[in-house]
Amino acid sequence: MQKLILSSLLGLILTACAPSSDKDSIDKAEEAKQALPSIMDQMQGHWQSDDDPMTVIQVSAAVLETIYDGQTASIEAINLVSDCTSMTSDPAGKYFTLTDQEDPSFVNCYYFISSGETSLHYSFLPRGNTLSFSKKP
Repeated sequence: MQKLILSSLLGLILTACAPSSDKDSIDKAEEAKQALPSIMDQMQGHWQSDDDPMTVIQVSAAVLETIYDGQTASIEAINLVSDCTSMTSDPAGKYFTLTDQEDPSFVNCYYFISSGETSLHYSFLPRGNTLSFSKKP
């Protein structure tokens, strides 16, 4: 009986100390990724250009409105994509396109660099110009 208890206890200890499977690691990585806010979530709000204070963007849901000197300059649909070559929709992508709502053939692609509580940075491709914005109250 004592041997049975010891062997059961040893089996339990070895199982608990065994490294997690690859599937467990992948599942945990996927959970952590899903816990992060999406690029679309991070872009929401009212932003003023760091380079030109007369340029303001308003991001609401999947629409970006550019306002210059108080006047709407453009309204564009935002689509997250896997890259700027194929432009395949990808909700987890680090790239996004802006499609002009008045002229859907006019599409620009951008790379999302970063955002924080008060800042937003993305790069216009293929030129690589970085656009930087500060959050407006």
